[in-house]
Amino acid sequence: MYEHDFPINVLIYAIGHSRSVVQFQVGRMHNLNGQLRKVRGSSIVLTVDPDSTADELLPLAVNKHCACNWHLERNAVYRLLYPDGQVVDKVPGTDEAFTLARYKVFLGKAYLKVALFICEEDDYIASKQKLL
Repeated sequence: MYEHDFPINVLIYAIGHSRSVVQFQVGRMHNLNGQLRKVRGSSIVLTVDPDSTADELLPLAVNKHCACNWHLERNAVYRLLYPDGQVVDKVPGTDEAFTLARYKVFLGKAYLKVALFICEEDDYIASKQKLL
């Protein structure tokens, strides 16, 4: 369908209210000798709304990783983690709920330089038990 096939009021609305999307990186972590380690070469780019929360990002990241990596279990329970291995729930250093846009402002980086990680729940728990 071409532009001239739409009524003009629909085109003006679509142009004025277009949703922005951004791209950021999602990698994987796994437990190695009781510590969470980043899996080299596992980062993929995810395209999302900048106001996405951690609860919205996790299933998108898991689905894309499972589609690209046949050895990942889609039915496993995963956690969304910061690069230091902490669970994503609040923007670091604040009590604000996590959104990708707030985290980007906190980091002061471009969206494509922002990286989060997914990790299987079993690996996450095993790495935390090793610390205790």
